Amino acid sequence: MHDNFSISELLGNELVDSNGYRFPSDRLIGKSTVALYFSKNKCKWCKEFFPVLDYVYKEISTREPNLMEVVFVSSDASLDEYQISVSGYDWPSVPYERRDIKEMLISKFGFKTVPQLVILDTSTGKVVDAKARRTFEGLQDDIGMIINTISRAEFSL
Repeated sequence: MHDNFSISELLGNELVDSNGYRFPSDRLIGKSTVALYFSKNKCKWCKEFFPVLDYVYKEISTREPNLMEVVFVSSDASLDEYQISVSGYDWPSVPYERRDIKEMLISKFGFKTVPQLVILDTSTGKVVDAKARRTFEGLQDDIGMIINTISRAEFSL
């Protein structure tokens, strides 16, 4: 988990935006970090965490536009469920048909359940915060502290 990887090695060569447009994953390199959000449509805890993630993402994007991008990694059981999931998101996702990427990432980070959120440094692929869901839930009322936490971790790698 502490090896260096490029974003395209981790996420594949292309991502899909919320409108279904495919684009090269290396476009994320303009962001300091990428937050991988593992979720699925039919998950109670995912639905409870989504408003927190959405709020924190929008606040960070407003204050520090180049700090972080969220990428959705679907654990949905079908393409239809995936399409329902992404319809509510403003961020890109790993294409649903790339189940191999999802499985590799779940194995790499040792996840057994969703939702999960892990933040990576885009230049190295190193983990900045392996338990970012807890960070976001615990500090959602202090966006400045979340920004400082991500920024400090990023530069201390």
